[in-house]
Amino acid sequence: MKWLWNSLAVALALSVSLVACAPKVAPAPLTATPQATAAPVAQPPAGPQVSPEEVAWQQTVNAAKREGRLVVYETGSYFTGDSGRAVAATFKDRYGITVEFLVTGGSSTTIEKLKVEKRMGQAVADIDTAGGSSSRSMVDLGIMKDISRELPALKDKSPFIMDPVYSPGGEALSFTYTRLAPGVNTNQVKVGEIQSHADLLDPKWKGKITMRDPRLGSGAEPLSVTTYRYLKILDDDYFRRLADQKPALLSIAAIEVAQMVARGEYAIMWGGAVDSYYAPIIAQGGPLAVAPMKEGTVAQASVVLTLADSSHLNAARVFSNWLLSAEGQATFHKAKSAPSFRKDVPDFSPRQIASVKFDKIIPFTWEIAEVARAEVTSGVMEKLFGKR
Repeated sequence: MKWLWNSLAVALALSVSLVACAPKVAPAPLTATPQATAAPVAQPPAGPQVSPEEVAWQQTVNAAKREGRLVVYETGSYFTGDSGRAVAATFKDRYGITVEFLVTGGSSTTIEKLKVEKRMGQAVADIDTAGGSSSRSMVDLGIMKDISRELPALKDKSPFIMDPVYSPGGEALSFTYTRLAPGVNTNQVKVGEIQSHADLLDPKWKGKITMRDPRLGSGAEPLSVTTYRYLKILDDDYFRRLADQKPALLSIAAIEVAQMVARGEYAIMWGGAVDSYYAPIIAQGGPLAVAPMKEGTVAQASVVLTLADSSHLNAARVFSNWLLSAEGQATFHKAKSAPSFRKDVPDFSPRQIASVKFDKIIPFTWEIAEVARAEVTSGVMEKLFGKR
């Protein structure tokens, strides 16, 4: 029996040993339950996104097209002749809106007309045009509307020669300008002989200078005088010495004064409008040249104003915006043969004027216009140039 127990013990020990030496089997990994794949989220189509401002402006354009027309009071000669036809045709091709230009005469006549319409509650025009100086009187009527913040063309003012928003309240928007400088007869004045205002005080020019009478209180001449004095570029003593040169102070139209210089009746015209007085004469080969002054050239802007009671207010917005755009500026100034109010549009002046270098432009601002208006009523011009 002893041998039996010994055999069992050996067998049990061997069994335990085999179990211990057997390889361990790793448990089967848990398999994750498959999940349903989420559908991809739809993305907006690639491309530029339309801003709320662009949407609003397109709505304005659509409303303007429904209005179909607008009336512009022509205070000066901005849209008469070729320029008016070119602007009206191009604008209608672009938007399908008809523009009617109504010539109302000078600024004083237009202001009286606007006053009557205001009293009667019957606004005829949607837009008025004016020179920078007279626009103050029109804004003072209290019937003009600020649309400057609504126009896409004014979001970036860097392309403009001067600030296109002329009035502090945004009612007057500049769309063109004229430069004011001496014009000289090329048969009597050598090239480069007149370069500064001091040169005009040379005794050789005594009795040979002319200008439209600044004591009349209208036109370019008093604007130049006031601007130079206000900015302390020239002082009262200078203008008294200029008066001692015995300039012919004429009460005729300024373009006629320029024609007299071209005919040789005078050698120099002081402070004439380069782009409206001199340009037509020079373009026709007249012996006239521009003499820009080293002290700077005064520039007066002309403006458009939108009437608050306009019957075609959206059309007025779209027209003003287009007129200030590169296309509108090119259309208008090419027809006028004048320099654009934008730096990104070519100068369409006659070659002889486009080649003239104006080193410094001095804007005739809203603030200076108020000073000029006060000086006219206080008799400053008579104190400088003598009694009429």
